[in-house]
Amino acid sequence: MSDTLNKATVLIVGAGLGGLMLGALLERQGVPYTILERAAAVKPLGSAMTVGPVLLAVFQQLGIYDELRAVGKYMTHIKMHNESLQALKPTDYTPVEEQTGYGFHVVARPVLYELILKLVPPRRILFDKKVVSISETDEKVTVRTGDNAAYEGDILVGADGAHSTVRQQMYKALESEGKLPKPDQEDLPFSCTCLVGQTRVLDPEEFPLLKDPVCQFLSVMSDDKPYSWATFTTTDNKLAFMVVNYLGTKSSKAAIERRQDASEREEWGPFAAQAMCEETSKFPVPIGDGTMTLGDVYKLTPKDMISKVMLEEKVFDTWYSGRTVLLGDSCHKLNPAGGQGAANAFHDAVALANLLYAMPTTTSQDITQIFIEYHAERHPAAKESFENSQLFSKIMDRGIGGAIALFFVTHTPFWLWKILLGKTVRFRPQIGFIQLIPATGSIPSAVSPMGAGLGGLMLGTLLEKANIPYTIFERATTVKPLGSAMFIMAPLLTLFAQLEILDEFVAISKELSTFSTNRELEGPFSTLDYSAMEAITGYPGYIVSRPMFYNLLLKQIPTTKILFGRRVTNILEKESKVIVETADNRMFEGDVLVGADGAHSTVRQRMYETLKQQGRLPKTDQKDLPFSRSCLVGQTRSLDPEEFPVLKEEHSRYFLTLTHDQPYSVAVFTTKQNTFAWMVLYRLEKSTSKASMEQQFKTKKSTEWSDPNTAAAMCDKTRNIVLPIVRASQDSGDYSNTTLTIGELFDRTDKELISEVMLEEKIFKTWSAGRTVLLGDVTSRCWAR
Repeated sequence: MSDTLNKATVLIVGAGLGGLMLGALLERQGVPYTILERAAAVKPLGSAMTVGPVLLAVFQQLGIYDELRAVGKYMTHIKMHNESLQALKPTDYTPVEEQTGYGFHVVARPVLYELILKLVPPRRILFDKKVVSISETDEKVTVRTGDNAAYEGDILVGADGAHSTVRQQMYKALESEGKLPKPDQEDLPFSCTCLVGQTRVLDPEEFPLLKDPVCQFLSVMSDDKPYSWATFTTTDNKLAFMVVNYLGTKSSKAAIERRQDASEREEWGPFAAQAMCEETSKFPVPIGDGTMTLGDVYKLTPKDMISKVMLEEKVFDTWYSGRTVLLGDSCHKLNPAGGQGAANAFHDAVALANLLYAMPTTTSQDITQIFIEYHAERHPAAKESFENSQLFSKIMDRGIGGAIALFFVTHTPFWLWKILLGKTVRFRPQIGFIQLIPATGSIPSAVSPMGAGLGGLMLGTLLEKANIPYTIFERATTVKPLGSAMFIMAPLLTLFAQLEILDEFVAISKELSTFSTNRELEGPFSTLDYSAMEAITGYPGYIVSRPMFYNLLLKQIPTTKILFGRRVTNILEKESKVIVETADNRMFEGDVLVGADGAHSTVRQRMYETLKQQGRLPKTDQKDLPFSRSCLVGQTRSLDPEEFPVLKEEHSRYFLTLTHDQPYSVAVFTTKQNTFAWMVLYRLEKSTSKASMEQQFKTKKSTEWSDPNTAAAMCDKTRNIVLPIVRASQDSGDYSNTTLTIGELFDRTDKELISEVMLEEKIFKTWSAGRTVLLGDVTSRCWAR
């Protein structure tokens, strides 16, 4: 292999939780890295944190799950009170265990920090290193620190917090070039300040609530003051606390620093925490006989363990430039009310480490590509966490919005609360280069590191049954559960019965009853009845969510037999074996190589290059994959059947809507999970190919496929198409009054799970050569009509 395939050298600025996690992951990979920390030493400041389902599989992979459970205190409820200490309805977090297989644990922030710190060798962290300048060339990035030292690397990661020096320098350069979006030029806003800390070790006999093995998370909302406060117990017999002051108006650190009034500047001086302690010292806390106050808690706390912070909130849009990329609070600062700030920093680290593991070279082009994929994976998830955190912060707010949010939470039906909780634990990524932890719970992870497509998984399932040794390689480190729904008929169902997975399949599927074709606003002009299919074939036809079907097949294969983050770079074939080389310089031998890597298959490309050189490749196989249609696909979140009665029906319905004067048609299916799976088909004026599009993009003649937001653009163009789906309040016979549009289904679909695909069509003639054979879309690319 060439020198360009050597592992990248990574410079990480910031030894916070996110920077440490990235360091720990790079340590596992054997990637050279250095962490530069501005502080001379890291103080054990902070209160406590909830660590739960979105992180615990990663902790299992790193071998620290048991330690986390030992130092964390299991949490089931947040018990809310008014200022008179009257109990309100507690918020119940136990449903997440059924949804994910994991619960929540409250752990002191300094304890969690030490747990992650142990994963990073001390030689990798350099303290007292203030970054003063960053310079970059096509081949490297250089960081200079305040002690006049210089550090070079291939990649620079800014993990240096909300007021990131790395971000500021990157943004300054982009702004001077006119490339920085306006929102990213604005200050980090905040409308709350927060006092945090934790007491010394207390005597459980004096404070009996410390004896409870379950964390006592107690919150109080003031009746007439702009404050809310909470205390929670930890395993080391301490009380952690958080006091939030709602300011009423938004400000920013930069705005405060620009003010000239000395008294305002003192608000952030060394006595700021002490002043807030004095102001809130008489606030009651629901501990003991009800006479205890926050002042009593402060007296039990060492002064250097209390700090005051600004609760800034913002998700930046620009996360990378050149060889520099941001992570954690540097690119998204969340309100701690949702408990998702550290989790998102850890998720950033996992996503970035997975992509670095699969990065083929350290060229600027490959680095930019992994940064694009990193942003595409993490930015939507950070935005969703931001919105969730704002919702939870409103519950504690003292304004009219807070009153409404509190009423909503305390009066929400349990079934709806479970749905809201489920939304907060959808993103549960895992480390791609360490053995996977099998997925558990009723809610599949929205981002799961899975290898192979449907064809590769099915072949793996069959080989597993036949006890034939095999390994599946998958280029992607994280595969989102994209796609709409699938129609499965008798030939496959017979196979499922043989594989003994038919019952599991039926449990996640819905029998198809009718397929109706409709003109927009005119109702159906053709309806096919599928109810007779069972009498003809022995099996009914089923509609199944593609992500659910994917997960069913994935469960049949041991995780040790799927290697993801493994991009195939070379294929060598000898008389007695075939050798596959991956981007991480590893070699794998086998008797047969099966290319199941999709329409733009690397295996097919390598096989065809060899055959073409030998003059053995037919001319038709040398042509590009053509397409004349594109397709927007997605699937809504689980919806209320009371609003959409068609979801209540025992069997699935398939609606196809044809527009009158537009090149669009829309297909919608109902699923077992009370979702609408949908597809929007777009007919192009003339046939083209991916290669042609890419060539046009290079010559700047095409905008159709060069814009990364093409899916969003297509949503905007088609959102007003009316569907023949009736709400409960409408007359099912009056299609002129049907108000449901495809746009409303877009709005009920998570944006990161909407994708646009090219509907290429071709059957290749050459399916095998030597010890290599092709399968699925690699050989025959068709779209469902």
